[in-house]
Amino acid sequence: MLIKYNLDIPSANQKEIIEKWLTPKQLNILVCPLGSDKILDKNLLTQVLIKLKTEYHPNFIFAMNEISYNLPKLKDITYTGKISLETFFALCYGVDFILTVDTASVHVACAYNKPLTAIYSGYDDGFNLFHPLEQENTYAIRSATKSNKPVHYIDNWSVQEVLKYSTICLNG
Repeated sequence: MLIKYNLDIPSANQKEIIEKWLTPKQLNILVCPLGSDKILDKNLLTQVLIKLKTEYHPNFIFAMNEISYNLPKLKDITYTGKISLETFFALCYGVDFILTVDTASVHVACAYNKPLTAIYSGYDDGFNLFHPLEQENTYAIRSATKSNKPVHYIDNWSVQEVLKYSTICLNG
């Protein structure tokens, strides 16, 4: 049985969100590669984003500041900087797709029934407790093997798997 959630439209000014970050008549993808204790490998994420950019020509919006996660190989990325929780909810509501590490954005995306690909560490015990429940256009991907890097650094995930599920979401 598929679960469907329904969160009310955020009270933040949607017009302001659209004018500041969203591009009308273009696919808007929110990318959240940093969590409170998780970070996606920049090289792997860059590979995914280059493929998505080639195929879909989206507007990428990163929910962070440029200094904390700069992707030098990609241009035309919008960084939100520090934003309020209310604005973050409105941004999640306004985008077409969310690509994220294990963060609150997973749960907000699910609550708004937004297409989502979430990337988790392969050895994250929290995955079994907090991964998204099965619903249409929501995919949780775990890295395949344990990394030599600190536990919060997620670097062994499959680019092809992320692209496969992201493409399913984007093609509806």
